[in-house]
Amino acid sequence: MAGVFTAMDMFPTTLAALGAKMDDDRLALGTNLFSDKDTLAEEMGFDAFNEELSKRSIFYNNNLLGKSYYEIRDSNEANSGE
Repeated sequence: MAGVFTAMDMFPTTLAALGAKMDDDRLALGTNLFSDKDTLAEEMGFDAFNEELSKRSIFYNNNLLGKSYYEIRDSNEANSGE
């Protein structure tokens, strides 16, 4: 089993435990912890991995979160001054 892992590694690990097969023991950003493959957190170092995940993405904000995210955020910011 891996030494450094994140919640993202639980998805492929659970599927592997249920008998699913996956290419290269990776699924999305997770690594099957039953394999000999290092997790991304091990390869990059946990701090570097966390820093990459913390970066803002205009594409993600605009296309996945959508306008409702901005309406909620702006509303919360306006109400926080009360």
